Parts: sequence; C-alpha cells; structure tokens
Amino acid sequence: MLSYFVFGLIPPVIYGFTFRKSDDRDYKLIAVAAASLLCVIILAAAKAYTQRANKFSKYFKTILSYVIAAGMVSGVGYAAGHLIKRLMDDMGWFDSKPISQNPAWASY
Repeated sequence: MLSYFVFGLIPPVIYGFTFRKSDDRDYKLIAVAAASLLCVIILAAAKAYTQRANKFSKYFKTILSYVIAAGMVSGVGYAAGHLIKRLMDDMGWFDSKPISQNPAWASY
C-alpha cells in the first residue's frame, strides 16, 4: 500500500511541476514516461529481491517482464486517449468556442 502511494504519486507530481513556464506537453510526456519507467524498474527490482532472486538473470527477467508490460499498457492507454480525444473533437465536446453563438440568447 505504501509503495502505491509513493510510486503512484511520482508521475503526476512530475507532470504538474515540470516545464511550468513553457508548458510544452511533449517534454512533460517524456519526463513522465522516464519517471514512470524508473518507478517500474525500482518496484520490479524490489519484487525480485523479495522473491529471493540470487542470480542476475532472475532480476533481469523480472525487471524486463514488468517493463515490457508497462510499455504495452502505456502504449494502449496513449492510443485510447488519442482516439477519445479525436471522438470528442468530432462530436464537438469541449470546444473553446463560446457556448452561445446567437446574440439573442446572451440575455438569458
């Protein structure tokens, strides 16, 4: 439970506090991906340690399997987010245009 709070909060905190002045989303995405990868590697190494892995190959297998799973899940999540964003743009949800285009409705 403690590892969830500690390692689960690192990527959102990095997203919130990196590149605040430029607000470049690409750099934020890279920073969050690197931090998430580092967290997954640390947690996978801790799991291999608690399973009493005595060889480097067992550590490597455990870390590699978790990194691959995290990469696949993050890729699917990124693709799903992109598709949902396209759907919302096509449907006209969350446009930056004013709500009312008709000036007659402005008094209501």
